[in-house]
Order: sequence, then structure tokens, then C-alpha cells
Amino acid sequence: MQIVSVLIEHPIRHLDTCFDYIYDQAIQPGVRVRVMFGRQKLVGLVRSVHTTSEDLASLEERQGFRYKPILEVLDQTPLLNQELDELAQKLSRMTFTPLINCIKVMLPPSLKPSSTQQIGIKTQKVVHFGQFVEGLTDRQYEVLKAIQKQGTIPLKEVQASRPLLKKLQEKQCITIFDQEVYRESSVQGREDVHHTLTDEQRAAVASMLSPAARDKPILLHGVTGSGKTEVYLQLASHMLKQGQQVLMLVPEISLTPKLTAVFMARFPSKVAIWHSRMSDGERYDTYRRIAAGQVDVVVGARSAVFAPLSHIGLIILDEEHDASYKQESSPRYHTRDVALLRQRYHHALLVLGSASPSLESYARASTGRYHLVTLKHRVFAQALPKAEIVDMGQEIRSGNYSYFSRSLKAALQHCLQQGHQALLLMNRRGYANYMMCSECHTVLKCPHCDVSMTYHKKDRSLRCHYCGYEIPLPSACPECGSALLTGKGSGTEKIAEALQDEFPGVGVIRYDLDTTSRKGAHEKLLSDFENQKAQILLGTQMIAKGLDFKNVTLVGILDADQSLNIPDYRSFERTFDLILQVAGRAGRDRLSGRVIIQTFNPSQYPIVLGARQDYEAFYKKEIASRALAVYPPYCYMLSILFSYKQEDEVVKVATQVAAYLQTKVKQIHVLGPSVCLIAKMHDDYRYRVLVKYTKHDALFEAVRTILENLKTKVKIDIDVNPYSQM
Repeated sequence: MQIVSVLIEHPIRHLDTCFDYIYDQAIQPGVRVRVMFGRQKLVGLVRSVHTTSEDLASLEERQGFRYKPILEVLDQTPLLNQELDELAQKLSRMTFTPLINCIKVMLPPSLKPSSTQQIGIKTQKVVHFGQFVEGLTDRQYEVLKAIQKQGTIPLKEVQASRPLLKKLQEKQCITIFDQEVYRESSVQGREDVHHTLTDEQRAAVASMLSPAARDKPILLHGVTGSGKTEVYLQLASHMLKQGQQVLMLVPEISLTPKLTAVFMARFPSKVAIWHSRMSDGERYDTYRRIAAGQVDVVVGARSAVFAPLSHIGLIILDEEHDASYKQESSPRYHTRDVALLRQRYHHALLVLGSASPSLESYARASTGRYHLVTLKHRVFAQALPKAEIVDMGQEIRSGNYSYFSRSLKAALQHCLQQGHQALLLMNRRGYANYMMCSECHTVLKCPHCDVSMTYHKKDRSLRCHYCGYEIPLPSACPECGSALLTGKGSGTEKIAEALQDEFPGVGVIRYDLDTTSRKGAHEKLLSDFENQKAQILLGTQMIAKGLDFKNVTLVGILDADQSLNIPDYRSFERTFDLILQVAGRAGRDRLSGRVIIQTFNPSQYPIVLGARQDYEAFYKKEIASRALAVYPPYCYMLSILFSYKQEDEVVKVATQVAAYLQTKVKQIHVLGPSVCLIAKMHDDYRYRVLVKYTKHDALFEAVRTILENLKTKVKIDIDVNPYSQM
């Protein structure tokens, strides 16, 4: 008899432990099982198995409780390999997250313990050539000859009648059977263009492939257009020749298909794509292919860091500075931290690439914790695009109330006349930021969150971008009944309309979360723009990440200082990154580029230095500011978020926790509790305690004590090194 320890998925944190069941057959750790938990029938994960010769009655008498049997075993083999199982345990400890949640994040939806989906193996009928025999008719011989050429061919592609095929079966000339067909995301490899490496690229590759490079991560700091992708391809080629696998990570789903196409062209039949927009069937099949060793290169967004590759030689985080690499829901991990754990396990090469590295990464490179490799020049030796800063306050004072400065209008006109294309960044979607009554000045807010709702003109709706609540635009103010509701502010939807008014007949593609929500929309919109079916690509920050269009010579940034005034110590870094990254989309081939930056704060150094694309100068100023205020990289931070429907209870628990930490842990700085920037979300009031620290052992132990012993209805979420202060 087997004593089987099973981990159950349950929302109560105190139940993050194993429960013992009995089973009378052999069973492996790591498989899913169906069990009774109380009166519920649940799916759990086997963690360990212990064989006992003791009979059930005496065992139950000795233990003092009755064992329940496992009802059903759902898998033949473990879902996770040894490395990923150990990684899940480390992730659980690092992020203060129940182990089952860390295991779930590694699996495709259909394999998660709580999944009710039944994704089966997809098959198709195929015809396999057997032999030629005497007595075939001319038509039978012709069909059999066609089948022989391919060996095995899908039945639907055989140009022959069913009776004819039946005759060939009877003569044992062919066999017809079911063959598994993998569901794969439809990405086509483009024509592979092998660029001759520049001396700088060649030196970078040689440096990264030296034996000494594997002892710690490599920060590849290359200006925009310096050919980092070709460097990645050269490194990947070397690893594949050594029989090792490659994990290529990008921050945005929109970049995955294009980069996959580049890798597929260079390494045919060896590449798989992985991201959350794939269908459940595609993710199920891709996961199985990777786990079975049928894939050598995985290209994907954040969740691809858990791909079940077993012989990793190279891990790449492209655009390593990007905040999208931080998971904002449980488990709240940073992809870079997980990649570092996998690098150590496999003794692999870890490359962090960016034109604007995160301050933490550059500081580590500056102090020798990372290797630093630089690419200071663009591939075709062209200059970085010229940037112009436009003071929009001065534009208004001179009578221009348009969304477009006079410089940007003139530059757009010239760009379009030359047959070139332009990228415009407006980092806010929707038509208007909010709707306000002109009579009583009431702002229409989400009833569930402490935020205004965004107006979307296309369907005349108001939407909360935090909880998803949506209503039709009311005909009158809900407070005073006035019909004078006015939209304030602007988003991509309104700017697209303004572009059509300003440049009639010019093709504009809007690229934001609203236009890319459907499967395949990313690829379709970017393909249309690359094929010049439109002259202007207007989008949110999604367009700043890694896009490469040869015909783009102009970039316009419409509201460059949007993130400057957010009370977050990273706000200057985010502003600088966004400007530098989107500016780098201009003039990437042999055409020169131009950038126009519209701002109400033209003298702020993130904007001035972003326009110059001067990372070193920005780093020196910003790192000095961080040192003065003691923010990362001069300390670590831990966020404790408290949320519940009764505000007084939230304040009470947050105050207790802050006081406990100050009493129990030395050499930390506790900030708060303070109300969050968004004070209410999903009907819950929200308060936060922030802790600055340099050594984590005592602090983490105190936090675990709180989570294990504090009995409260208030939800407590821990975020180590938080990226969002909302």
C-alpha cells in the first residue's frame, strides 16, 4: 500500500501543505490525482510516495484518523522535471507564494491542477506507402507512385477516391492510420539574411563565448540599431552546434512572432513559440514537444522562462530593462531572477540585452557582478536619429491648440511626401481619459475602483482599465442631470481621429491593447505596416519595444512627460527608457531618422538626455539621486499590500504589521501604512507598507511568521522588489 502526500490547490494560505491519501498501485511523484477533500472532489499534485506494509486498520488506529483513497490518477508521467520542481520550491520561498501557485504558473492551462479543460491529442488520417504489387490498374499505379514520393501523406491530400484507396489497402500497398498532429502557432519563417558581423559585433560574440563568461550574467549594452539580434543568433548557433538548447525571452507578446520568424529562418524546424495568447491546444502541444526534447530553441514572453528545456546552454533576456518582465500577480517574480536560477542549474550563458539597461543591472555590471559587453555603433554606421524637444506650453501660448506641434505636423508632411513611414507614441489608450459634467464638474468614476473610467468612442462606452467594469456612455450626468458631458484628455483613439482630420487619406494603424486583443491581431497589424499598407503606426508603449521597420524615418512622442509625475522612484527611469527606446525605431536601416518629442517639461533631465540617447549621462544623474534617497540599487524593497472591503479593518491590520516589523527586525526602514495611489480596486480598500532593507534573512522570517500566524480576513500580498506602486 502507498501513502501518497498530495498538494491541494486551495485559496486559504494555511492549507499550503500536503495531505496524505492511500493508493494500492504504483504511483509517481509529480502526477495529478483526483481526491476527496472534505466534501469536495478536487485535483491535487502528488509530492511524495511512501510504501508501507502496515495494514490500513492498524495504520489508521496509530495515526488517529481515517485515510481517504485516491480516486483517479490523471497522468502517466510527472508534469515537471526535477529542475522545474526544485525551481517551484525556490520560487515559493522567494515570493511568499503557496507552492501550488508556483507550480501552476509553469504549466499550460490544460495541465494546471484546477483545470476543467479536457485537451486531447489532435490526430489526422494519413496514408503510408507499403509496396507495389502486380495487377494494378494504371490509375492505381499512378496514385501509389504519388504516395511513394512522400512516404506518408495526409489522407485529405491524396487525390483518389475512397474505393480506389480501399482496393490498395486490400492489396497491402498502403496503410491508413491516425497520426498525431501538433497544434502550433502560425508563424512563418522569413527569408534568412546573414549579415556580415561588424568588428564590434564579432568582438562581442567572442567575448561572450569565452570560458570565463559563464561564471556570471552578461549585460549586453548596445545602442538602438546596433545589431543585438544578430549577436543573439550567432550565440544561439554556437550553442546548437554544441548540442545545447536556447531560451530567447522578449518582454512583449507582439515581439514574439517576428523574432520567432527570424530564428525559424536561421534554424528551421528547431524553434517553438510560447506566450499566453496561444490557444490552450497550441500551448498543450508545444509544452509536450519541448518536454519531449523535440525543440532546441524556445522564443517567448515572460512565462516562457519556465519552458521545460532540459539542456539549456543559452538564456537571453532582450530589452532586459522592461517592466513587463515583472509578474504583477501571484507569484510576483521577476523573469531575470528566474532566468538566473536556471542559468546556475544548467551552467548556461545568461545574456541581458538592452539599449537602456535597468539601473540595477548597470550598477551590477559597473561593480563587476555582471560582465559588461558594449555595442556603441549602429550596424550601418549611421548616426542616431536627430531629436527635437518641443515645448507644448509655448505651442499653446502661440495659439496652437492641436495635439500636434507645428514641428511635428511639418515633419509628418515631409515624411509622407518622401514615401516614408512614421511611428507616433501616445502612451494612453481610449478616446478620452475621463468624462466630466460641465455643469457640476462630476467626474464619472468606476463604482468598484477609485479611478475615472476611460471613454471609448468606437462603441460609446466607459471602461475601467483596472477591473474591466463597462457601461454605455450615459445621456446625462448621474448627479445633476445635465446633458453636458465632456471628454477630457486624449488617448490613441482620439489621436487616430485627429490624424485622419489632419492628413486625409493617409493610412493609420492604431496599435494598442484594444486593437490587438484578438488572436493574430499583433501579427496582422505589424505585417500590414511592414508591407506599407499604412503610412503611420500610432500606438502605446508597445511600439517602443524591439520593432524594426526599414522605412520608418520619423518618430513622434506626443506626451513625453506623462509618467514623470507619478509618485514612484522609477518614474524618471521609465520616462527616459520610453523616449530612448521609441526614438531608436527611426532610421534603423540606411535612411536617416528624426525624432520629435512633445512635452510640457522640456528641461527635465530624463527628457533632455532621452532626446540625446545619452544613457551614461542619465545613469550618473539618476544613480546619484537614488543614492541620496536610498532607493534600489542601494537597498532592496518589499511591498506589503493590504486589501479588504472594510477600510478600518485594513488600516488596523496594516498598522499592526508595520509595528511588528519595526519591533522584531533591525536595520530596516518601514514606510507606512499609507493609502495606495488607487485607494480602492475591485471594491476593496487598499493600503501599503513598504520596507527598505539590505539583508533579507530576518525580515523574510518575520514576514513568514506574520503570514502563518495572523488570523484576519484582510488579504495580504507580498511583493519583493516591487515595480508598481499603484
